[in-house]
Order: sequence, then C-alpha cells, then structure tokens
Amino acid sequence: MAAAAALRRSALKMAVFVAVAAAAVALARWTPLREAATDIQAWRARLRATGAWAPAIFFGVSAALVALGAPRLPLAAIAGALFGFRLGAPIAWLSSTLGSYATFCFARWGGRDWIRRRARLPDRARKLLLKPDAFAVALLRQMPAPAAAQNIALGLTDLKHRAFWIGTLAGTLPSTAIVALAGGSVTRESWRGALGYIAAALALLALIGLAVARRRGCAAGGEAHRGGAEVRGL
Repeated sequence: MAAAAALRRSALKMAVFVAVAAAAVALARWTPLREAATDIQAWRARLRATGAWAPAIFFGVSAALVALGAPRLPLAAIAGALFGFRLGAPIAWLSSTLGSYATFCFARWGGRDWIRRRARLPDRARKLLLKPDAFAVALLRQMPAPAAAQNIALGLTDLKHRAFWIGTLAGTLPSTAIVALAGGSVTRESWRGALGYIAAALALLALIGLAVARRRGCAAGGEAHRGGAEVRGL
C-alpha cells in the first residue's frame, strides 16, 4: 500500500509539473509578455520611475521571466543597453542562473520521482544520463537547445545543486558577456571587460574539466584495485 501511495503522489506531482510547465510555455510564447519582455523602450519607461532600485527590480523580473521560459540572451542584451556592460552583464548572468535554478528545482520536485519509477534504462545509460557533473552542464549550455528545456532535463537527473550552479555559471558566462556587450555601449574598456569575463569562464571550464577527470581517474583506480583484490582472494 505504501508503494501504491508513493506512486500516486509521484503521478500527481508529475501532473502538476506538466500543467504548470505548459502554462508557463504558453504565457512566455503566445501572449504579449514575450514582446514586452524584449522591448527595450518599455523597459526604460517602466524602470525610469524606480530610480536606484532599477537594477534590483530588473534582476528579479529577469529571473522570473527566465524561470517561466523566456530566452535569457535577449534579456542580457537589454541589461547591457539599460545599465551598461559593467553592471548589465553580471545582472543578466546571475539573474538568468537564478531563474534557471528555479525551473531546475521545480522539475526535480515534480518529475524526478515519476521518471525514476517509470524509466527503464540500461545501467550504463542510466549512469550517463541520470548522474551528470558540472562539466557536462557547462557543455550542455553551449548547445542551441532552449535553456528551459535544459533546466527541466537536468532537474530530472541526480545532478547535485552545487554542480548545477557551477556548470551553469561557467557555461553561460561567455555568451552572456558577448550579448551584454553588444547591447551596451561598445568601448575599448567594455571590450576588455568582456574578454576578462570570457577568459575567466574558459579558465573555470578548464578547472572543472581537470577536477572531473581527476575524480573519474581516482574512481577507475579504486575499481581496478578492488577488482585486483577480488582476483587475489580467489
């Protein structure tokens, strides 16, 4: 009975998740919200009266829009145009990551249990698909698939929250910096800042890759050691 109750709960959560996700997609794609979110003049008009609170308000609204499925790069361009590269780039980068994390957490709450109970995957495929690391997340962010779809897919895996943050921050930094630079005033100083962001992202990707390779090497060495011990025991 406990198993049946758990199955019903997971199915109900999955149904709630699918309904909310469908409503968010419809809201973001087929209502005036899509045009309003990418209208730079509308943003200027709304934020003009907020004064010093404008960056914080943009941050919160941008995170909410990304969580609902709005594309992050147009918002990065708007952030660059509204606040300049130096302030706009970090606002767009961090707010989009926060919005992505909200989608990731909701997908994990609503869909992971159901997927675990229903999915029938080979052991090797399950290991690759359900246990990604930060490096895999960073590489995924380079693919042209919509960020909302990526966030939902990652939420259905066993990815750790810390790995999601590290991989997403590293993977989205170069594109966010370039688009925010294009949206803002392009000066020699802003170009240097953009190159600094990109260099930092590449260095972070390299460090993540080395850490993952080292961890996998240690795991492989441990398995080989255990295998050798079993053979000697025979």
